[in-house]
Amino acid sequence: MPQKWKDALKAAEGAGKIPSIPVSRQTSNGATPTYDGHDPGAQPVCSASYQCRLPGQLWDAPDGVIGISFDDGPLSPSANLNAFLHDNGIPSTHFYIGTSILQDSGNFKYAFETLKADIAVHTWTHPYMTTLSNEQVVAELGWTMQLIYDSTGGKVAKYWRPPYGDTDARVDAIAHEVFGLTAVIWNHDTDDWQLTTGGTTQEQINSHFDEWLSGSKSPGLICLEHELSDQSVQAFKNNYHKFAEKGWTVQSVARLSGGQPYQSHHADLFQK
Repeated sequence: MPQKWKDALKAAEGAGKIPSIPVSRQTSNGATPTYDGHDPGAQPVCSASYQCRLPGQLWDAPDGVIGISFDDGPLSPSANLNAFLHDNGIPSTHFYIGTSILQDSGNFKYAFETLKADIAVHTWTHPYMTTLSNEQVVAELGWTMQLIYDSTGGKVAKYWRPPYGDTDARVDAIAHEVFGLTAVIWNHDTDDWQLTTGGTTQEQINSHFDEWLSGSKSPGLICLEHELSDQSVQAFKNNYHKFAEKGWTVQSVARLSGGQPYQSHHADLFQK
């Protein structure tokens, strides 16, 4: 790991900007991490997995707006999704996994260059971030940011989404203080990743969207969706036409706050 990343972490720790809370642990494979002797749903831990919201995190879209984003790409189903986004002029944010960018540079390049989509960070290997040490957190974020920087002509990502929504006050502070990243969570979950396991169906997802889109427009919607499989892509395609029909405005998640999807700071951390 580059020394300047380590130095930035050490400086943040020395300034007392990284909360001294315990690393979480998983009791079983796939289980939501727990914290021995601490309430994860309250400060000082404040885990997003337990619906604890930290200042500066993005959970909701503005009233009447639905934020468009997709996790876990780029993968082979991304080509299907990208074609639909292109044909319909849909603004989008893609929370990409670093190792997946290496394996599928073609879909990455298409999303960035042709779609003009916004590229954001979904870590290097998709771990439960709260189970990692401070330096491991830096590595998971930094190497993905480095690859995005190198692959986009110097764009520095501004947003990241924790895998499984697993972040807390410590991880959030590391991401923000070391790399200037803002965490994006969600306020509605399609569970579309379960389409390939039998955990949900297209009909159930259709029903969820009907309910969400017909409900209150305050706050706006950030729905968790994936480009993991042809089925998850189809779930988005099945429901996209309803957004305008129900009076919603669509926007890329990385542009919901009215700013730019990339940041002008921290480029020095990635310059060779």
